Amino acid sequence: MSWIKRHSKLTLILISPLFLVVLVEISLRFAGIGYGNAPIELDQRLHHLHPRNYEFVFYHPGGEHIGHKIFYDELGYRVKSKNSVVRKDDTIRRIAFLGDGFTEANSVSWAQSFIGIIESKNSNLAVRNFGVASYSPVIFLVQMNNEVKSFQPTDVVVQIFANDFNNDKEYLKKANSETLSEIKTVSERANIRDKVTKILRYSYFARLVRKVQQQLIFLSLNKSNSSQHSLLNKVVLTKENEKKQTYEAILLLKDFADKINARIFFFVVPNKQLTLQNQCCESDTLAVEFYNFTKTHNLNLIDVPKAFSNYPDQSNLFFERDVHFTAEGNLVTAEAISNKLRLSEE
Repeated sequence: MSWIKRHSKLTLILISPLFLVVLVEISLRFAGIGYGNAPIELDQRLHHLHPRNYEFVFYHPGGEHIGHKIFYDELGYRVKSKNSVVRKDDTIRRIAFLGDGFTEANSVSWAQSFIGIIESKNSNLAVRNFGVASYSPVIFLVQMNNEVKSFQPTDVVVQIFANDFNNDKEYLKKANSETLSEIKTVSERANIRDKVTKILRYSYFARLVRKVQQQLIFLSLNKSNSSQHSLLNKVVLTKENEKKQTYEAILLLKDFADKINARIFFFVVPNKQLTLQNQCCESDTLAVEFYNFTKTHNLNLIDVPKAFSNYPDQSNLFFERDVHFTAEGNLVTAEAISNKLRLSEE
């Protein structure tokens, strides 16, 4: 008698979980429910990027929003839908958007994102969302010389956030050169754990387990609204000498845009804490500082903080738990961009 027959009950106990996992995997795939938040893979050129040709159902660990699908293209950038094709007409206006999670806007559907809104209201435009979570001006420099240049934009819109200064400081440590104009790569190598995660990401069951894990972590850390505000206030208080390189990178982005015959515009994300308290944005230190910087260097500023300050109910412009813009916040941002770029006049 074989071991399996002699231990049939034990065999059943051991095999049952495997069958259950397979059943759940098949069910999730059939239903098209593969959860995700902001999946990243380490990269030797852009430090990190999103999985290529990848899609998932977005969720927030705090349960603030869930359900819309996110699609990444063959380069790992967010697009409207699976197999989206960027228009290549020579006569239309082409706008490239650079930024972090605010520009990527995974927290809302494509139609609710400020890029999606601009696209839907202007049939003569080709838009490209180059936003990726935690990207900042040092990474933008690499993108400008590659993806953005290949897109051949007529306009480039750059979004700045308070944590960009700290991010740039870390990225410069991993760049191929300390000279901003010579940066070609910001390298980060994947370890064994990263490689295993990359493989598991293609299992819908593993994604479900990860979702539950993230939700439990969120609850255990008790990430409240005030804790996020403290974090944001902390990153705003960056030392002046640490801001210098980011501002130099911004000026270099302007030079790069001139070389590819594109107009470039900049905007800074308003302070969330002030906005939720309906106090945006006269006392927003970074917004005032960035406004003065753009005026001093004759840069095109999209005054999103002013647009937020003029909104009747500012508290609706940011999610309470998620750090990013709500659908309303994206709409106000889209209107500010459209007005500055005079899109409605075309």
